[in-house]
Amino acid sequence: MSAQIIEFPMHRVRSASPAVRRPAPEVQPQMRPSVRIARKAVGWGVLMITAYVLFFGQASAIQPAEATGTAVSAASAKNYIYISVQSGDSLWSIAERYSKGGDLRDFVQEIISLNNMQDSVVDAGMRLAIPRS
Repeated sequence: MSAQIIEFPMHRVRSASPAVRRPAPEVQPQMRPSVRIARKAVGWGVLMITAYVLFFGQASAIQPAEATGTAVSAASAKNYIYISVQSGDSLWSIAERYSKGGDLRDFVQEIISLNNMQDSVVDAGMRLAIPRS
């Protein structure tokens, strides 16, 4: 057996360039139009509900306090008078003005409980039920 030598033309061989690894391009899956529309609708719905709760939730917190009770008889209506709080009024000054003696602290507490107030803060324009003493 004889070995045959094959010559390869070296002028046709290019030098090897260093291997550069490039990250594969990220391919985002194509969503169906109905899924896109549904996602947008849900997103807008959540946004609108949140805005409604924030806006009207705060607006209901600043409503004036009023006496509660669904059925007020004529006899019980005579036990209370209704006043509008003026600028600069406080519950203490209202209690001084409308109480007919007795402890003012008890009278203030009675006004708070009668009007279902959370605290003793009153604002101008609030309508309060005041017990007749």
